[in-house]
Amino acid sequence: MPSPRKPAAPTERPPIPWPGVAAVAIAGFLFAWTPLAERADLFALDQSFGVLRAAGPKSAPDDIVIVGLDEATEKAIGEPLALWHAPLGEALAKIAAAKPKAIGLDVTLPEKSFDSIRPGLDLALARGLAAARAVQPFVVALAVDGQGAAKTIHTPFLAVVDDQRMGLALFGRDIDGVTRRYLLALPTEDGAFPTFAGRLCSGLSKNCRAGITDYALGTPYRYVSLARVLELKDPAGLERLFGGRIVLIGETQRFTDRIAQPVNLAGWEPDGRKDAPGVLAHAQVLRTALHGTPIEPAHPATLVFLLSACALLLVVRDWRLALVAGGLAATGLVVGSVMLLRAGTHLPVAAALLTVSLAVAARAALDARDHRRSRDRLTHAFGGYVSPPVLEGILAGRIEPGHRAATRTLAFLFADLRGSTAFTEKATPGEAMALLNRFHDVAVAAVHKHEGFLDNIRGDGVMAVFGAPKAIDDPAGAAFRAAEDLLRGIDHLNAQRARRNEPPLEVGVGLAAGEGVVGHVGSRERFNFTAVADAANVAARLQDEAKRLGFRAVLSGPVREKAGAAQLEALGPLELRGHDPVEAWGWKGP
Repeated sequence: MPSPRKPAAPTERPPIPWPGVAAVAIAGFLFAWTPLAERADLFALDQSFGVLRAAGPKSAPDDIVIVGLDEATEKAIGEPLALWHAPLGEALAKIAAAKPKAIGLDVTLPEKSFDSIRPGLDLALARGLAAARAVQPFVVALAVDGQGAAKTIHTPFLAVVDDQRMGLALFGRDIDGVTRRYLLALPTEDGAFPTFAGRLCSGLSKNCRAGITDYALGTPYRYVSLARVLELKDPAGLERLFGGRIVLIGETQRFTDRIAQPVNLAGWEPDGRKDAPGVLAHAQVLRTALHGTPIEPAHPATLVFLLSACALLLVVRDWRLALVAGGLAATGLVVGSVMLLRAGTHLPVAAALLTVSLAVAARAALDARDHRRSRDRLTHAFGGYVSPPVLEGILAGRIEPGHRAATRTLAFLFADLRGSTAFTEKATPGEAMALLNRFHDVAVAAVHKHEGFLDNIRGDGVMAVFGAPKAIDDPAGAAFRAAEDLLRGIDHLNAQRARRNEPPLEVGVGLAAGEGVVGHVGSRERFNFTAVADAANVAARLQDEAKRLGFRAVLSGPVREKAGAAQLEALGPLELRGHDPVEAWGWKGP
């Protein structure tokens, strides 16, 4: 079958899909404002904090000590926390005497007196608070109730700790319930009231700023159990622990006062817990405000630029290159966001990563569309000249110039329209052409239906091959079924001719099967994809014998085995021109 020469590559490049680029960028921008994008960015932020800490936390002074009211303290005291007035007062006095830089008490002070249970409790705690008040600054956490109102503090304690030594123990939570941001003051009806960390900052005369807590800053905190503070009697030992440091006192039990945080900086707890004691959140806020830089969100214009740049991946001409470029872009976004976070800027990347994915997917879709259109154009242009199996092989890249020959089991069908020469002598050229085309319509439909390809259409005859270019399981059976459909089609055509009082058409078919070679035959400039086999010569000779012996078809042995219940007549060894005798069977048709 003649193979068309490859057309020259088009010189005109397809236009840049600017509307698609804009659509992808807009889709990414709209996604950036969704809760899903916010959650994804927060998750990425937490992972980035973890990566930075694993690579080595940013340097910060180790000047904050956590004193924990923990399980060991509860076991040592043997009483409920509500009755820890005396131990807590004693610990406050010891810590104050150790000359700390500051004391922060993240423990809710009692709302009422417990002296009725044990006389002297209030006085013991008040003495400790008074001792701690000598340290500047000394700040007590002010808790709020479910309605946001400050909880009541028992009057004697309030007299010792005035408003100027209190800070709101409140944290904002992001959409996923994790604490990452902090304020130094919260608005009230009278103006603003400092937070716990804000009060400590002002007491330490630091010009602090609010923002996102930097969880990549500093090493895990020093930790001392309140029980150990109570055990220590040596003032020098206490001063080594607390002297010149900021001491934060709070509950550190495993099941109380826990806050979800990106990183658990409680080095004394097992790894893997995302919730940490609330006092640790205060500590990291204080560390960020005093010794670091609050994480600032990237400028909104940065996001617009990133989304626009990512959408430009759609301009890449090949989806494979776009995929590689998209992978590099995604890697750059992730690595860049981590590096920016270390420098103090939070760059949301979820929308940009989605934009990369959309651009690559859109590029692949456009390429698939263009490829499909190209296939359709080739099919439309060459479908009438090239057999569909051959055209499919060309489009799929299985058939190319220089394609090596392959050995296959093949079957061949030769068919010839009898009496066409006499008819064309009497008919006009148009009538003769119409008759031949009707015959070929029937033959082509029968061959293609059974996965054969037409190797040759010439005048009143056809040559069809089964088993190439696409290998099939039963080439001989497919050839026989195609011959059966061809003869039925001729019968149907003759019925139409009879109604028009036209003479019937007669055909002769030869069928043979065997091993053969398929590939290109010809020069580099002009070649055919064809099949070469002894069975092809046999089928051509059997077609001639069909006419001579008065059969509609003559089959060789391998095809006869696939004939099923067809009524065949054994013809014995037939003497074929230029070939050894071949066992053959005659068939009158279906």
